Amino acid sequence: MAALAGTSSASLTTTTSTSSHHRHHHHLIIIILIVTALTLSPLSQSLAPPPQPQPPPSPPPPPPSSSRCVDAATRVPRRCQPDFENAAYGREVIASATCGVSRPEEFCPQPGSPSLLLLLRRRQQQQQDQQQQQDQQQDQQQHQQQQEEHQQHQHQGGQRSDEVARRRLQCQVCDARVPELSHGAELMTDLGGEGGEGGEGGEGGEGGDTWWQSPTMLHGTGQEGHPTTLTLQLGKAFELSYVRLRFVSSRPESVALFKRPHVASVAWQPLHYFSASCAATYGIKPATATAGYDEEEEDEEVPSALCTDQDSDISPLTGASVAFSTLEGRRGAQRFDRSPALQEWVTVTELRVSLDRLNTFGDELFGDPSVLRSYYYAVSQLDVGARCKCNGHGDSCVWRDRRLVCSCHHHTEGDDCERCAPTHHGRPWARATASNAHECLPCECQGLAARCEFDPELFARTGHGGRCMGCVGNTAGARCELCAPRHHRAPRSQGPCRPCRCHPLGAPTR
Repeated sequence: MAALAGTSSASLTTTTSTSSHHRHHHHLIIIILIVTALTLSPLSQSLAPPPQPQPPPSPPPPPPSSSRCVDAATRVPRRCQPDFENAAYGREVIASATCGVSRPEEFCPQPGSPSLLLLLRRRQQQQQDQQQQQDQQQDQQQHQQQQEEHQQHQHQGGQRSDEVARRRLQCQVCDARVPELSHGAELMTDLGGEGGEGGEGGEGGEGGDTWWQSPTMLHGTGQEGHPTTLTLQLGKAFELSYVRLRFVSSRPESVALFKRPHVASVAWQPLHYFSASCAATYGIKPATATAGYDEEEEDEEVPSALCTDQDSDISPLTGASVAFSTLEGRRGAQRFDRSPALQEWVTVTELRVSLDRLNTFGDELFGDPSVLRSYYYAVSQLDVGARCKCNGHGDSCVWRDRRLVCSCHHHTEGDDCERCAPTHHGRPWARATASNAHECLPCECQGLAARCEFDPELFARTGHGGRCMGCVGNTAGARCELCAPRHHRAPRSQGPCRPCRCHPLGAPTR
């Protein structure tokens, strides 16, 4: 037993000694590794490649494409356009002259004018209201005979009042300070002119209950060289289809339409002339369909204004219209998508109607004031059929920062979607057509540039014209595919460009 105990004690001592030795050895290895790491850390930092600059953040993704700009089934981009509208509806019209502004003014409508009928309806309603009020105030206790006599008296008085009203109905008063008697320019684009937005009416109808009216000839309207103008500002480019003026008075003898095609435009460009005396008034030969409406126009020329004489009769005295269509009879109208000249022709940001000469019966020559008061311009409705211009890349126009702009798709931007987005110049911008959306293609900058520009020479050579601008990460080249001077990549590596370790005296440029 003693021997066994001694053997066990010796074994335990040996095991304890061996374990302690192993622990000391392990601690020594850890200390050596720590010292080595601390020693080599500066060297490793000096040998490590310098940190590469981070590329600029990618632009935010475009908003989800509208189904009108992308085919819902195939997700292929397609042409999209804002809705067709009456662009004049609810917009301000600036008139160079309006009756009753400086002082109340008497005017005498021609027989059959809707203003006469309107006034008659108003007077009849007033008489009915007055009669009803008098009936309510009558003493119900009066004798039946006295009541009958009183009613008979009222009836006779009403007949006499109607006769006086009919005799005096030929002349009325325009007064801008009294809403019921005012005829401001805003009444051409409201709901009262002809049933509102896009309303239609027949020739010779009564027109609307509201209208704009100029001063009469007695106050200078219609004098040679002093037109009365109506100006409509649309706020951005629209593509004009037609303009229609519906008159409460007789139509003018001469009227002209002008436009400003762009917001920055200064000069007014003529669109069309209406006149019974085209040559004498505007120096233009009347154009008719039989004479070759477009025979002098070339395909690539912006059309010129023509003069027509069929809408200048004095009859009917009220309810007639003057209408103009931008593409009617124009050469190449069926190829509008491929005709920059026609696209420019229909582009409008402002419209101006110039009322140049009144239509008369010739009796104004005698200078009778009552005759001169019967001649004036009066318009119940101004319709402008147009579409907000987005070049086929936007499906709506919205107000942004108090400006009307297109909601652009197809990676385009601008008020009219007239240019490609900063990162999408892979091919030249183009207007969308029915067969090709011409969406802007991305530049191949590999995330190393925030913008690019179109390079026609590069496009002709490679079929891809996007030249990246401001490459980061020590890169260069049209697609940021090269390393900048004094930088390199390892052979067969797609990694970042690293600075070359060249002495500046031996390799000044690489």
